[in-house]
Amino acid sequence: MSDSRCGASAPKESCTEPKTKKVRFDVLSQTLYGPATLREAEQQGREIVQALNDGGHLPHDVEVVWGCVVVDDQVSLAAQQAVLDDSGYIARIVWPKTFSPSEMHIPAFQAAKEAGTPVILMATQYRPEIPFATLDQPYMNNNQSAHGCPEVSDGARRAGLGITPITGDWRNAECQKALGAILQTVIDGKYQPVKLEDVSHAETVDLGKYQSIVASVKKDRGIRCLMIGGKMQWVTVTDGDAAQARVDHGWAVLHVGVGDLVAAVAKIADSEDGRGRVAAVLHDWTSRFDFRRINADPIKWESVIDQARLYLALKDLLTQSGATAFTTCFHATHGLKALPGLASQVLQADGYGFGAEGDWKQACLGRLVHDTMKGLGVVKPSWSFMEPYIWDLVGGRTLGSHMLEPSPAIATGTPIVDVFQLTIGDSGFPARLIFNSAPGPALDLCLLDLGDHWEVLIKAQDIVAGEPTPALPTANSLTIPAHGGNHAKLINATLVAGSCHHDIQVKDMTVEQAVAMANAMPNTIARVLLAA
Repeated sequence: MSDSRCGASAPKESCTEPKTKKVRFDVLSQTLYGPATLREAEQQGREIVQALNDGGHLPHDVEVVWGCVVVDDQVSLAAQQAVLDDSGYIARIVWPKTFSPSEMHIPAFQAAKEAGTPVILMATQYRPEIPFATLDQPYMNNNQSAHGCPEVSDGARRAGLGITPITGDWRNAECQKALGAILQTVIDGKYQPVKLEDVSHAETVDLGKYQSIVASVKKDRGIRCLMIGGKMQWVTVTDGDAAQARVDHGWAVLHVGVGDLVAAVAKIADSEDGRGRVAAVLHDWTSRFDFRRINADPIKWESVIDQARLYLALKDLLTQSGATAFTTCFHATHGLKALPGLASQVLQADGYGFGAEGDWKQACLGRLVHDTMKGLGVVKPSWSFMEPYIWDLVGGRTLGSHMLEPSPAIATGTPIVDVFQLTIGDSGFPARLIFNSAPGPALDLCLLDLGDHWEVLIKAQDIVAGEPTPALPTANSLTIPAHGGNHAKLINATLVAGSCHHDIQVKDMTVEQAVAMANAMPNTIARVLLAA
């Protein structure tokens, strides 16, 4: 064993001694992205393990040991059990290189909690920067720790497991030193996971000053949300107790089969009235959005027409049900030509709450945000469904996006309409709007169901001018922490709080107004995440 694998202060002669303490390193992923992604995950995971061991910043008798790429609940529990069965292990490191649904990790996290095994969440990326010039959807899917880490952290919080995030570039000495320092506390018997109150504040305001917000929350006890086609498998933050939401918030989650949407689309396509309505929608869209790419390739018009039918079909289903929010899921597109993309984007701009992959909590929250802003006098509320996707760990920025659905209400300039294949879930060739978000102050809000109570997590951001991303077929939003806050600290706060991997990004709302909205929601805590 080379000298460089010993601790920085270790005597040189001790460097040949075998390591007596081990830390298991697992990459968390899933099978959705195919075998090539999993092979890449193992290669990169092994490279990170080697770098941590060779960096000279771990305690002198500790070695990081490669585990495996975790792709399902059985592998997840077996990986944790391997740590529990070997007394040489002192901790476990997990790195969600891609999105990794955390319901499948909850039993492992419960086992770690019961055994007192520290779990360290590596909030890193193989490349610390974002390759804006070449960034495409496959790269984002394969390098989305910004998306995967919050999902995993939410599963850990639901399991009652306190975690310690290590945020930064894995090659960087400071990141490795932080890991080494944590492991030293484990050896010394002084390890404590990061405390929630150290990275966030549960806040209250005088609701007497915010009667319009209180009125909006009361009014929205009537929210009905159509869950079309169910939810993504094994995902924690898109799940929740709909019955308790009915008790606490008055919301109703109504399950709708994708066949009902297929039938509604067919009715529009097959009737003279429906064709006239489609023509009117297309006329409206061509006056609002940039269609030059569609006009340059007329075959793409069929995808746009399909989205117009989906838009009208969804609106009909919503109207018939008295619903003001809805969800879709890429798992459930049977009988559809494509997943709703442009349709979902425009419906959000119309004021309907939306959640992808069956995320009814964020769909209802989006509608509540819309009505709260209207109650505050905002004529055109500017908000959108969003998710953090990829970090710029060098520049301290986060790129938010989603595969189809960010709302044009937050766009700068004229959104571009284009058509690309959506390979995830075999979801067709949906037309969608592509744009950068308008710079300015914003909040990212997400609603957590924590079993015995709800929390609205409030993250203050500034949207900054977007970088050119010519290969990225999605809308996006580039953010930094508000008020000069520290990017890594805000990430850590997000992960300790068990943040959603979906947000509602909202402009024209202050932190205090968001706190008031959450305070007005029964059995709900407003939690402000700290970046300082």
